[in-house]
Amino acid sequence: MVQDLSSQALMAFEWSHEPKRILDVCAAPGGKTTLLHRRWPEAELVALESNAKRALRLWPYLGSLVLVALATLLGWVLQNSLSLINLMVLYLVGVVLAAFFQGRGPAILTSLLSVLAFDFFFVPPQMTLRVSDTEYLLTFLGLLVVGIVISTLAARVRKQVETARRREENTAALYALSRDL
Repeated sequence: MVQDLSSQALMAFEWSHEPKRILDVCAAPGGKTTLLHRRWPEAELVALESNAKRALRLWPYLGSLVLVALATLLGWVLQNSLSLINLMVLYLVGVVLAAFFQGRGPAILTSLLSVLAFDFFFVPPQMTLRVSDTEYLLTFLGLLVVGIVISTLAARVRKQVETARRREENTAALYALSRDL
């Protein structure tokens, strides 16, 4: 977590007052940002990512949040029509979508967020993370395991598709070369 020492040099200065806001725009958030937060935990700290490629990697994880929010909203609308187990299927669909379109990490995050949202909004007692019926703990574990398994399988399929695409390109290039010869 420690970046170049020169980027952390401002920590050596004595400050006359506690800052209310700190804006870290120098480089990728890391050690310096962590040290700033440790030194002034009450200050509002904004750290900007300077590498666009790294920042773009966050979008699938935000997509996980959107999928869980949509499943929760749909579940809230349908909760009087469906049983709790059927409401869980809405979250499972979100996990499957995350696995196939966003990747393993976002799918696992979607699984975790789905369990928390389902527990908080639908499992009695509602609006708490307490579970009165231990049977739901097995349901939560099942959703997490399914999310991990599906995301692993989807990652394998994606890798096989990429391998097949590369083989097809190589075969086409070899065919073109043999035809030219």
